[in-house]
Amino acid sequence: MPENGLPYLDLYQATLERDGSLKSIRPFPSINTDLHESNAVFTNNGTVMYFNRNNEKRVKINDIPVSNMKIYKAELVDGVWSNVEPLSFNNDMYSVQHPAISKDGSTLYFSSDMPGGYGEFDLYKVSINDDGTYGQPINLGKEINTQHLDQFPYISDINTLYYSTNGKQGVGGLDIHRSDLVNGEFTTPINLGTTINSSRDDFAFIINENLNKAYFSSNRSGIDKLYRTTREENILTKYAVKGIVKDSISNKLLPGSLVSLLDEREILIDDMIVGDDATYFFKLEPNRKYTIRGTRKLYIPQDVQFSTDKNGRISHDIYLTLLSYQDAEATIKPDRKGDIQVELDQIYFDFDKAIIKPEAARTLDELVGIMKKYPAMYIEVSAHTDVRGPSEYNLELSKKRAASTLEYLVSKGIERRRLRSIGYGEMQPLNNCVKEGICTDKEYEINRRCEFKIVQ
Repeated sequence: MPENGLPYLDLYQATLERDGSLKSIRPFPSINTDLHESNAVFTNNGTVMYFNRNNEKRVKINDIPVSNMKIYKAELVDGVWSNVEPLSFNNDMYSVQHPAISKDGSTLYFSSDMPGGYGEFDLYKVSINDDGTYGQPINLGKEINTQHLDQFPYISDINTLYYSTNGKQGVGGLDIHRSDLVNGEFTTPINLGTTINSSRDDFAFIINENLNKAYFSSNRSGIDKLYRTTREENILTKYAVKGIVKDSISNKLLPGSLVSLLDEREILIDDMIVGDDATYFFKLEPNRKYTIRGTRKLYIPQDVQFSTDKNGRISHDIYLTLLSYQDAEATIKPDRKGDIQVELDQIYFDFDKAIIKPEAARTLDELVGIMKKYPAMYIEVSAHTDVRGPSEYNLELSKKRAASTLEYLVSKGIERRRLRSIGYGEMQPLNNCVKEGICTDKEYEINRRCEFKIVQ
């Protein structure tokens, strides 16, 4: 028994029933000792586990013997939890506790009273390297942390942080808050309100975002108990986002542009084609992450991420300023017909061949660079011949050359769906060399070419 006379904490496992209840509760195998174990979390594949265990060694802090908490890692090997070891950034002189792991398994979040924080306990994150080592712990900053207790982090499948704090205005004791990860930064935390939080301590919140089913702990009854709840949509407060779509260089309105509203999973919620006034408007829900996306043919798409919370404006004004490919790159220009194309040096093929030569490859590599820079760009690869030789033969040869060019681009990592090839044969000459025997070789050569038209 610890000094306070209460039993040590152990880890348990249970079967989760469809109705959310827990059945067949039993001690977790292989991990529990005669010390405290708590707060177990698992990687997505279920083979790595992080948990708390207090330090067997007591150290004196302000002349008081203290057994600080540490985070341990365990691995599932042949069905047995083994290779239990403390993490490298633990320390006897302070606690490192309450592990939480990101969905991709690359970041571990935790709470600690290590020196250099904002208060009693702060939230931190640390990178998990591919070789199993860890980076340096990074404080989540003053937007999240307070002068008091900030503990029990949990990162949901949509990278939303839930944690407990008694350092922000709330219902009482530890209150559970949430914060969305937007553009790499956590937004202003939101109190989950009186449907979750009580006048006592509420903590260790976890949620299935897809099913809106959550569990948390609370001592509202006088002792720590586990609770479950179902999240419901808040239909009382409606948020909205509106804005206008303009050309980023000329500042002209861009009617006919497509504006899309996406959720935090990049799933389309709604979209619209803007009218003559180039304005858009979407209704939103509170406590959500969104992306507004503006797209237009021959323009670079623009994404703007934002979130709604109780401290935000009811109406979000987001101007979308789209940059055309033509303004972005000097090599992108209109051709004689007004189509927008990537203007490159001429590509030459050996006589009667469709094989990409080294000189042509160097030119095509410039196009590869542009297409990788703008992943929403789609290209039509067209090949042309002069009029010398049978027209049917020239048409087939041009198709083979266009296809060969496309395959080279694909081999360099450009997705096939972003490309299409077409051979025009001798049908689209650039000059008046429309018959054999009326032009010089150099004049005929002008019509033997590949073109790269931007179609999206």
